[in-house]
Amino acid sequence: MLDEPEGQVPIDSALYVERPPIELRCYETIVKPGALIRIKAPRQMGKSSLTLRILNYGMERGYRATFLSLQSAGAQALSSVDQFLYWLCGRITRKLNLKDALGDYWTGALGSNDKCTDYFELYLLPEIQQPLVLCLDEVDELFKHPAIASDFFGLLRAWHEESKINPIWQNLRLVITHSKEVYIPLNINQSPFNVGVPIELPELNQAQVGDLVQRHGLDWGTGEVCRLMDVVDGHPYLLRKALYEIVRGHLTLEQFIQVAPTEEGLYGDHLHRHLINLKDDPELEAAMRQMVLAEEPVRLAPNQAFKLCSMGLAEKKGNNVIPLCNLYRTYFRDLLGDGAKSNVTNPEPKQNPVSTSPPKPEQAKEIYVSYAWGGDSEEMVNRIDAAFQAREVTIIRDKRDLGCKGLIKEFMQEIGRGKCIITVISDKYLKSPNCMFELVQVAENGQFYDRIFPIVLPDAQIYNPIERIQYVKHWEGQIKQLDKAMRGVAAANLQGFREEIDQYTQIRNTIAELVGILKNMNTLTPDMHSESGFEGLFGAIARKLAQ
Repeated sequence: MLDEPEGQVPIDSALYVERPPIELRCYETIVKPGALIRIKAPRQMGKSSLTLRILNYGMERGYRATFLSLQSAGAQALSSVDQFLYWLCGRITRKLNLKDALGDYWTGALGSNDKCTDYFELYLLPEIQQPLVLCLDEVDELFKHPAIASDFFGLLRAWHEESKINPIWQNLRLVITHSKEVYIPLNINQSPFNVGVPIELPELNQAQVGDLVQRHGLDWGTGEVCRLMDVVDGHPYLLRKALYEIVRGHLTLEQFIQVAPTEEGLYGDHLHRHLINLKDDPELEAAMRQMVLAEEPVRLAPNQAFKLCSMGLAEKKGNNVIPLCNLYRTYFRDLLGDGAKSNVTNPEPKQNPVSTSPPKPEQAKEIYVSYAWGGDSEEMVNRIDAAFQAREVTIIRDKRDLGCKGLIKEFMQEIGRGKCIITVISDKYLKSPNCMFELVQVAENGQFYDRIFPIVLPDAQIYNPIERIQYVKHWEGQIKQLDKAMRGVAAANLQGFREEIDQYTQIRNTIAELVGILKNMNTLTPDMHSESGFEGLFGAIARKLAQ
């Protein structure tokens, strides 16, 4: 029997898909004295489901645990700091099934913060005599009440600092969740948002979506998974809602693709609620319109960008933003653009976000491949080349198209200008001057995220930050070695060498940012690509060329 796709995913549900290493990091943290975990993600991205598992992990180790949503605080509780803290202590006491002792502590001339602290330190924590995992959900509800927020967040920070010297406070393990950026002014030394362990929940990647599809009992290949993700990307709630309706036989994948971005479809209420919220804020509506009408990431005013991201309608690409998924792009382009208060007089026809028509012959000339020669990398490129040729598409690769005595640098610069660049990332690639020159050229020509189609081989250590930084150190070492060698040569004889050290420096200065983008891109494993005949890669490039 399928779980309803609304709300938390139950502990015993088979439909919860982990996002390593997030869960493990939370479990390792919550057992530490005085732990503080901060979980940030837009609504319906899985914050509550993750929190539920952290609480359960603590309870399995004999901890007490309780969950309190600050959205449940009513108007009276939010009327003052004193009323809020009194409500907080009362709710936690009841949830822990303890005797209410507030009357003994909420008297006298002490301030509300001191009364609340005493209640925890002298009653709650000693009474339970074991670690307490306390989850405060949706704390951004307090952002609407700056006076309460300032006092309360300062109090949480004080408790966390106290745990470093006071054993009783080491038993308090805090988990706080929020959807929005912290936009209220807080003293850096009194804020809980710059201490503890920060967790930002990403969307599910393609492998995780494939796992979720299988857990729903659907026998789909890579092609179907890609078509689903073309609409809702890796958004957990949107995915579960779609799969729930498909498994129950209410619609097929084809029908889903047609009706999803309409109010007639399964997301009708969800989309309309977002539309109403946008209509209530004309500046935010205008920002959304600008974003969905653009064909590449756009730069918005910072407050508008983080509002759209907090709502879960957009995601950051560097300092710019793009719609979170094609569902939102298509729906809001239709409702807000194309003549609906739009500055675009002749908008481009809407592209079919799931079209996988083969590239036209002249378009195929715009598909390049960047890779390191030899080994698994070249073997992968050979398989890609064969798969594309089987579809009557010939990609541009150096060994075939550079020609005898061809100019290598000019060819690499041409790759950097290409509309679609398949990039096979390996350890050798990230340490190769020529390969990294090509990657830098792609970045310098703009729209890096949109034009690059990476395949990451297992030996490319880009997902672990400690291993990733070794590539920066590699290029720092290359610069030092070349610089040292050049010092023993007269300047008149260094023609060409200075250009190379400049190139190494440019690579060193950009590799961290470029690899950071690559690690966040949703890529299939090499085996998954091979098993599908590179269907997902071919479809993604076809859609790009169709724009």
